[in-house]
Amino acid sequence: MKAYISNLPVLTSPDKGETLYVYLAASKESISAVLTAERARSQIPIYFVSRTLQGAEVNYLELEKLTLALVHTARKLPRAETTEEEEIPSTQIIVPPIEHGEWKLFTDRASSFDGSRAGLMLDSPEGKEFTYALRFEFSTTNNEAEYEALLAELRLAMDLNIQYLKVFVDSQLVANQVAGTFEARSPTIQQYLTKLKELKVQFKGFEIEHVKRSQNKKADALSKLASITFTHLAKEVLVETLEHGSIEAEEICDLYPDEEDTWMKPIKDYLAYELLPEDKGDARKIRIKAPSYKLQDGKLYRKSFLTPWLRCVGPSQATIIIQEMHEGVCGFHAGPRSIVAKIMRLGYYWLTMHQDTVTTLQTCESCQIHAKVQKQPKQELIFVLSAWPFAK
Repeated sequence: MKAYISNLPVLTSPDKGETLYVYLAASKESISAVLTAERARSQIPIYFVSRTLQGAEVNYLELEKLTLALVHTARKLPRAETTEEEEIPSTQIIVPPIEHGEWKLFTDRASSFDGSRAGLMLDSPEGKEFTYALRFEFSTTNNEAEYEALLAELRLAMDLNIQYLKVFVDSQLVANQVAGTFEARSPTIQQYLTKLKELKVQFKGFEIEHVKRSQNKKADALSKLASITFTHLAKEVLVETLEHGSIEAEEICDLYPDEEDTWMKPIKDYLAYELLPEDKGDARKIRIKAPSYKLQDGKLYRKSFLTPWLRCVGPSQATIIIQEMHEGVCGFHAGPRSIVAKIMRLGYYWLTMHQDTVTTLQTCESCQIHAKVQKQPKQELIFVLSAWPFAK
């Protein structure tokens, strides 16, 4: 093994006008490529790059993996600097396509005696800059603070509905761990990477690149300013204080997720894909109802006159909401009309609210036991006079 390592070929620089060859390789979990040149009847390596496959990339076909290796190599290759007198034809180099609307995000972390800080600088495709500062109220290591800043910037990009994002960090370790080149052995860093992968899939295009600290001066200045005071930053820089770590934050999820085939499906299909039922009458009803609804983050909302947008729910969630409002922790065993009004004030809606509430409340055992007993006859009594005594 020692002899093999000592005899490894050394990467060299290509000569001017020299023909280069690219060799691609793909395995089940990784891809790699090597750029070589033929000199003295032997292959001399020029450039080498490898990457670990992530997520759905593991299930790619062999040809798709090789194509991905070629694209990844083209993006990693250093660009040759040219002058006006000497221009390289576009057919000799591979330039990766720039995604339309790509945002650039620079981040840096700074430490002080009372905690870690981070500065974020977001550049829009039009050239506008957005500055952002973070302050951590919990103890973190240097790498953990880098990941906290990275997760915070991804959440910020998601709030701005950014589709294509390229992140620049001055930590080579974090950049390579996120890209899959380096392996994370710490359990805490592995949790951060898992959280990061969950957010990465929300973007159509995501890249991370390591930059030198001298190229990241603005983000470094923001991270240091956040540790001084917030008073002078309030008007110029957005400042956020993180009280808990991202991997420690509690996540709230629906115990009863929305069903797929409900009354909401035709409206969702029309708002998202403009699909209508085949029946003309049903299609006309959907067109009339659609302006009163809005689709956001996969959830359907209905416009209300006196309250904010109402979250539309399915049958399973509707049953749980009725039971909680009627006999739950905040329930007071009220009638159907009061329960429906309370549900709408809390921001929920479905088509058969009144009918479902009446049906559910009729099965409440406590209401039946403690209900007032009606002693008055339901109909008026009719007196029957006897024709003679003891007549039946």
